[in-house]
Amino acid sequence: MHEIKAIVDPEGTRPDGIILLALMRSGRTYEEAVELASRLAKRFKSAGDLLEWLSERDDRTASLELSTRRILVTEGDVRAIREELSNPGAEVLVEQKIIAEIKNFIVKTVNMIRSLNADSILREGVINPFLVKALNLRTFDDVAKYFVYQTVARSIVTSFGYTLEEIGRILIRGVKPKRRLWWDAIAEVSGKKYYVAIKSGPHTMNADIAREFVRRAKSVEHGIRPAYVCFYGKELWPIAKEVLKKGGLEPIKEYVYVGKRFYEHFVGDPNYYLRLLSLIEESVASALTRTPLLGIERASIMELIESKVAEVAKELEERFKSVDELIQSLF
Repeated sequence: MHEIKAIVDPEGTRPDGIILLALMRSGRTYEEAVELASRLAKRFKSAGDLLEWLSERDDRTASLELSTRRILVTEGDVRAIREELSNPGAEVLVEQKIIAEIKNFIVKTVNMIRSLNADSILREGVINPFLVKALNLRTFDDVAKYFVYQTVARSIVTSFGYTLEEIGRILIRGVKPKRRLWWDAIAEVSGKKYYVAIKSGPHTMNADIAREFVRRAKSVEHGIRPAYVCFYGKELWPIAKEVLKKGGLEPIKEYVYVGKRFYEHFVGDPNYYLRLLSLIEESVASALTRTPLLGIERASIMELIESKVAEVAKELEERFKSVDELIQSLF
């Protein structure tokens, strides 16, 4: 099993999840698939990049290019990866890429939950003994429920943030800057060049981030427009608005695009969020139908987490006589 610290992919949306699923479908064992997927994913920044790369090669050519002295990639492996990335429900390549990113996220999430156990939680110092007392967690079930959910939630929020960032770049047909690391994308809309910060919702801009946005916005080259975009929501918090106004970024609507305004300006359809929600729902359903390949029969993430809670609670109970003994072991 993987350690908890390996749950969140530090390199963002590398397509190791969707490659893992494909390799297992091609007949690889779980252990083989995990190692091979990790190695192959290092060549691609995202599932979309992998999709484009495969579109330019046949199975034989791709398998030869991916194989090394240490790794043998078969045409069957490539065919399975290609099929996993292929989604007949997608209307355009942009939607193909979005579906691939969501499926990749779901598979990685399932595999992360699958890898959790009492050993990994204890080894990584997830359980805070003082918090156990502060929350009056008296049973192993209580301890497991709180800390398994906490661990999973933190990982999912971080991982999905990377996924949304990639989807944002796909939607606006932008590219990730190589040098200007604070910005998430460089894109062109109606002949105008934008430096774009891609966020999930308007709550992500607090006073500090607003001040940083002002500083970054004022430092961009002449003729380039800075933009802070959010997938959902209606408007920024009042404190963020105030900071932007004091920083001279008025009118704010020329710099911040929240919810429908984001889709209208950068995608061309204010109601595209409805299509995006539908694509996500379809992608999740498709990914979860294949989870038995990972040794998981449940088709619900929440059911999977509850099952993991029960498993970890049982492991803790077998190891310790009481919650107090567990707490003492943490010092």
